Amino acid sequence: MTYIEQFNVLLNTTNEERYQRWIDFRKKIDASLLNVIERLPVRETAVVVGAGRCEDFSLIKLVNSFDKVILADIDLESIVDSVAYKELKKTERGKVELLKIDFTGVENSGLFINLEARLRAADNFDSIEKIINTGFGDIAKYRFLKNSYKEADLTFVSPIYTQFIYQQLMLTVGKLRSTGYPENLLKYIENLVSDKLVSVFKMFNDNLRKVTRGYLVVASDIFQDYSDSDFMINIKKNFNNEEIDKIYEQYHSDYGFGMGDLGLFLLNDLMELESSEWLLWPFSSKSDMVVKLSIYK
Repeated sequence: MTYIEQFNVLLNTTNEERYQRWIDFRKKIDASLLNVIERLPVRETAVVVGAGRCEDFSLIKLVNSFDKVILADIDLESIVDSVAYKELKKTERGKVELLKIDFTGVENSGLFINLEARLRAADNFDSIEKIINTGFGDIAKYRFLKNSYKEADLTFVSPIYTQFIYQQLMLTVGKLRSTGYPENLLKYIENLVSDKLVSVFKMFNDNLRKVTRGYLVVASDIFQDYSDSDFMINIKKNFNNEEIDKIYEQYHSDYGFGMGDLGLFLLNDLMELESSEWLLWPFSSKSDMVVKLSIYK
């Protein structure tokens, strides 16, 4: 099992009662999806990208609305073990197709294998660039759901933590920094990785565009913090689209783009944004996320 698969398995096998905690969040996701479904002239195929444990949307509603529902994730065991999947009748399961897919394009590249040791042995820019470039490969040509291009009347993207790549690489950078690795080389690694992440998001978005012939609905986690933090308390105090837009704009002004919203920013150049809304996601018993739900046509 590779790093990215391990991360997703850990994410999907929490002991917390998420299915019950996420009832209100799931209802709001469902309402948006059903609103889109009602406008579809054809309802043959729905694709869920990053299905996980099917806890942030109602699987049965998709099954009842489409002839075929494709659930795609790198961690298929979590889908099979999910409450939503287990509750389907045999005939309903017959409409569901499970696909194991790496959405990042680096799953089998060996990028994370002995990465810290390999970078530690690199003492110049050229050596570092070779390690990173080899790990990311030719991202622009990576394709997922290749047999489903232009088949999806509805594509729903659940938060899939593409930024895990960045987090894992920055963790490696932190370890190198703590042991006195040259700062100029560390800065080079950080800049190179940031550039590569742009390529990952562009590849991911291009795949979404190619697989969708109807509507694309993207749920992207923009903010995350402790539930009782001053920042999150302020957000929850008056939670509506207008107020969150103001906070979002101020955050951009202060800190610039984060990994959570970079993908949406790039996607706006590829597809027509029809509408968007902000949702509060009680992710765990101690932390909340603010999710931007965007609908593209």
